[in-house]
Amino acid sequence: MGTMVADADDVRRLALALPHVEEIDSDGFDFRVGGKGFVWSYPEREPGKRRVIRTDIAVLYVGDEAEKQALILGEPRLFFAPPAYDGWPLVMLRLAEVDAERLAELVTDAWRMRAPGELAADLGESLARNDIANAAPAPVTRDQDQVRFVPANEATWEDLAAIFGTTDYPGLCQCQRFKVPGWFWRDTTQEQRMAMLREQTACGNPAAAATSGLVAYLGGEPVGWVAIEPRTAYPKLRTSRLPWAGRDEDKGDHRVWAVTCFAVRKGYRGRGLTYALARATIGYARQRGARALEAYPMITAPGKEITWGEVHVGARQVFEDAGFTQVSRPTTRRVVMRVDFEGPSREHA
Repeated sequence: MGTMVADADDVRRLALALPHVEEIDSDGFDFRVGGKGFVWSYPEREPGKRRVIRTDIAVLYVGDEAEKQALILGEPRLFFAPPAYDGWPLVMLRLAEVDAERLAELVTDAWRMRAPGELAADLGESLARNDIANAAPAPVTRDQDQVRFVPANEATWEDLAAIFGTTDYPGLCQCQRFKVPGWFWRDTTQEQRMAMLREQTACGNPAAAATSGLVAYLGGEPVGWVAIEPRTAYPKLRTSRLPWAGRDEDKGDHRVWAVTCFAVRKGYRGRGLTYALARATIGYARQRGARALEAYPMITAPGKEITWGEVHVGARQVFEDAGFTQVSRPTTRRVVMRVDFEGPSREHA
């Protein structure tokens, strides 16, 4: 028997199970917390036609444009956003394409981003306790001990291009999600994103003053990439809600670095190479004067598939294995993790 798909009744059940939720009288469904909407039925508008309230499509609050882009990129079958919603942190979810378990995660995330801080914090503590039993162990493979890492400017462009490919998600994005301030699928072409990555990495120029990541080699073959730079090098991070929610951080502190993206070459995936890449970032950042290193990974469950469009930021267990510590949980499935190199960070001082 297949997994049951969700419908409007599931949205109502899940939303009303969350604390302090109010249902607004409407032709469809409309749920708010603290006076702020977090999930409601989609008001479809077509030129020359009357507005139609679609209860088979939910509008979800996702916090910021970066999260919106990741969802639409990663799962276009589930998520979309009409041009009228450009600039708004909202996605439309086709309920017939999602199961109740995933819907619960999405509705809870939306609630948490709109709920008053003390309510969201209480839910976060409860979720953290539940996660402990579901943590996935790090895969143990011989490959991890045989990987060699070089700054991207010491690798060739051909090697990096082989890792990204041209048709898979990494090849389409070219690690520009946090680099382009606007809607990067609309505001850039793939050729432009490729040129931007080539300039940022300075591949083939060992004397370059800066680069934007590390390239991993296994047996002489280029197999993986991790983006790591000062946090200030990512314009999209500055405007994203996720890294800053509930924290007292200086957005202009260039000595705080960030790990923002992984890519593993086809044919080498499933070998635990992201674990090795994450560990390599710590020494690399420390050697280049970072006082702290952050990451913004997904929470994943064993055996549950998540698309690269979401998990390119890494999984929480990958960073836990490398020695990062969780410092905040801005959504149900996303956390902020950090390593401090010199004394306590400002938020822990």
